[in-house]
Amino acid sequence: MRCRTAVVGLAGALTALAAAMPLGAAEVPRPAVVDAAVQVTPDPGASRAHTAPVIAVHPRNDRIVALAEADALSGKCAVYVSTNAGLSWAPTTQPTIPAEWPNCAFIPFGPVVDVAFGPDGTLYYALSGFNPTTKQSRIFLARSEDLGGTWDTTTLPWIAPNLEKGEAGVDGVPSIAVDPKNPRRVSVGWGSNWATYALNANVLQGKLYYWDVIERVYVATSNDGGATFGEPVNVGDGLKLTPTVEGVKPPPQVVAGNNGEVYAIFGEYARAGTRDDRTGTAPPAHIFFATSRDGGRTYEKATIFTGPTPTANADWTWVPRMGIDRKNGNLYAVWENMSSAGDPVQISAIRSIDGGRTWSEPAKINDAEWSRKWNYPELYPSLSVAANGRVDVAWYDWRNDAGLTTDGKKNIFQDVYYTSSADGGLTWAPNLKLNDRAIDRHIGVSQQGGIRGPIGIGSRDEAAYVAWDDTRNGTELTQSQDIYFTRARTPDPADLFSSGSDDGSPAAWAAGGVAAGLAIAGLALLAGNRLVRRRSDPQAVVDRVPVGRT
Repeated sequence: MRCRTAVVGLAGALTALAAAMPLGAAEVPRPAVVDAAVQVTPDPGASRAHTAPVIAVHPRNDRIVALAEADALSGKCAVYVSTNAGLSWAPTTQPTIPAEWPNCAFIPFGPVVDVAFGPDGTLYYALSGFNPTTKQSRIFLARSEDLGGTWDTTTLPWIAPNLEKGEAGVDGVPSIAVDPKNPRRVSVGWGSNWATYALNANVLQGKLYYWDVIERVYVATSNDGGATFGEPVNVGDGLKLTPTVEGVKPPPQVVAGNNGEVYAIFGEYARAGTRDDRTGTAPPAHIFFATSRDGGRTYEKATIFTGPTPTANADWTWVPRMGIDRKNGNLYAVWENMSSAGDPVQISAIRSIDGGRTWSEPAKINDAEWSRKWNYPELYPSLSVAANGRVDVAWYDWRNDAGLTTDGKKNIFQDVYYTSSADGGLTWAPNLKLNDRAIDRHIGVSQQGGIRGPIGIGSRDEAAYVAWDDTRNGTELTQSQDIYFTRARTPDPADLFSSGSDDGSPAAWAAGGVAAGLAIAGLALLAGNRLVRRRSDPQAVVDRVPVGRT
């Protein structure tokens, strides 16, 4: 009863405060509420390497969430589905893949999966199959109309091996885009020659990674719901690192436009020197953007970012991530702005309000700076846009790291950070730490196999869903790594004290959303204490999320 009285008093204070504010006064931002972390992968094996999760939110019921990931040690991939907004997860069945392509993930090439929902609720799951004998791989697309109970699988066209043309037959890291108005139009992008630096001389027959066998980017489109696909298009063809040199391009991310467009975004890797003399300074790397307006048959291509001249022998604009606002078609992209080791870290964000024809200048959205102890992408930001237009970004972050490994070059403890923009990318909220325990990166697959990948993120109006790979259950002996999930909730003010919501704890909503902006002695403290007691029960925390509107 005392808590209920306190809530009523706090609600009254808020109402009075709102009434006293002048018309048009800026609303005080309310910080997001971070829920307790939930382990997604139930694998009991001591040695496991679950890594690089991806997330998709159902278009008509945002309590249904799909997550795909890969175990780099076993070589298996999996999809999990939650029907209660992430409170609990259950594995789906696994689609049938031809026997000659038995492995989905493999050290050191990494996980190769994506997951997406079509506008009709069809669940799509893209993965690659790796042949351990030939060291080649190719892409498959599975689709399910019963949330992974059963799957129909399509084998995508292969960029077949032809070493004289610089192709090793290694297709990997797929990305899925489904047209929001035409569920039968499905595009899949991927990289050819993915991570062929790890192949031995016998496989490459004397050819060299980067100089002879270069990672390229392809997109293929289906007009029958993913049953068949047209010929793959090299969407990076003609985009050069320098006027005479083609750079390495990581696998693209594909996004479906609001009016039938197919977009692809991808970065670049530059190295210094030549095939025989690899000294000096690398040329600046670029971020590229390709657009198809004819159903994926042809693409217009553009350079949308050029890095500053690096002062090291390598430059990266690695795996940029993109999202689209379904209300107005605005496009947003983020990436880890690489430069020399020792330079401050920057997560860069840009936007386009004209379908990708022009882009804004990069804005720095991380609000803490720390010096690099490496010269390789490690933060892997991901981006998603909610139906209400809020832009969500999450990434791995080293700002709280307290030490180095024995080689003095690589950091140890990593966290997951998040920010959002409610005004179309013009301003960004203060960064918010999402994980409840630091990730110890001196164990796990990132050190043992060099596998790293973007954070999983999905958006709904009330929350951002975020998943990451985590080593909390591992030791130096087991090197175990699992997938964890949480939500950063940003409740609608209109629903804060709604009697029709199923949150079950208006005091907790109030404390999480507005206590930081109020100085109402006693009430804020009482509400905060109520929040602490409620958060001690993960079940209660997750159950407070309102049912998504349909």
